[in-house]
Amino acid sequence: MVTIIYKCWKKIKWKLKIIKLKILFGSKVDLKWSARIAGTVKFRINGNGKISLGENVELRENIILNVSDGGCIQIKDRVFINDDCCINSRDKIVIEEDSILGQGIKMYDHDHDYRSNNIKTDFVTSPIIIKDNVWIGSNVIVLKGVAIGSQSVVAAGTVVRCNVANNRLFYTKTGGYGEKVIEKW
Repeated sequence: MVTIIYKCWKKIKWKLKIIKLKILFGSKVDLKWSARIAGTVKFRINGNGKISLGENVELRENIILNVSDGGCIQIKDRVFINDDCCINSRDKIVIEEDSILGQGIKMYDHDHDYRSNNIKTDFVTSPIIIKDNVWIGSNVIVLKGVAIGSQSVVAAGTVVRCNVANNRLFYTKTGGYGEKVIEKW
């Protein structure tokens, strides 16, 4: 009986979170009612940014989805994002169907323009595309302009600065500085 009550309460909390976000952000969010959004998830939308969540998306604790200057985060159906992830967009970040993100992942579709006189406010941007059925391990950093192909795996602790083709295991060797290894399944 207690388990049934707990599950019902959890579903009610998820729906209340969705209602709150829709009231706060209006048309800047597109959230499906089947989304499971933990109470500590933060949506930050500055300017004309937009966040979209597909069907049956699950966002665990302490996740930050941050869009600025017209940026867009689009998370498609059945995506799972684990605790402590931070996704930052000034351009566009798309995470396609059935992908899994481990704990502590960071994604940035932009860099500060270090050549500019206004390094705080000038950025260089390029979209990030995570294709369907991708598994990204814990504490991975995905940088601007990266596309990770369908059914690929990115090993924990990796910094992804280049595209990863479909059906690949992508990781950094521990024996060498900055050396990348891509293996086909």
